[in-house]
Amino acid sequence: MLTACAGLGGIFGSIVGGVAADRFLAAYGRKWGRRLPGLTAGFVACGLYLLAMELTNVWLLVAVMIAISFTIDFGLGASWASYQDIGGRNVAVVLGIGNMCGNLGAAGFGWLIGLLAKGGNWNAVFLIAGLAMALNATGWLFFDATRPVMRESPEP
Repeated sequence: MLTACAGLGGIFGSIVGGVAADRFLAAYGRKWGRRLPGLTAGFVACGLYLLAMELTNVWLLVAVMIAISFTIDFGLGASWASYQDIGGRNVAVVLGIGNMCGNLGAAGFGWLIGLLAKGGNWNAVFLIAGLAMALNATGWLFFDATRPVMRESPEP
């Protein structure tokens, strides 16, 4: 039941993030309009994971997990739109590569969580997840949605 609550946080985060992505795009243009949601989500989620390491109350931990799920999914709208921005006619390839990399990382992290949880090392899980989110956010600083992966050739 508590896990489902975190999932609901993600659902609402996706909806709010999608609306925010459109507003950021209108307010800041394509380059920063795509960057800001990713930066925000990454660094806020990082901070929440680090906060989770300090919590001893299960209800506060559940609240933080809901907030993490909301925050990560908040950044997804800009992320998916960015694939379209840089992919152009090759969006399926760009999206496929991005999705494959994410799935490989999730598979490796899932295995690692199992090992760490078996040993009761939950703080290590939260620390690694927080560092991964900080790395994700830092990557957004180098991302430019105005630069396509391949230049579009004119139609004949």
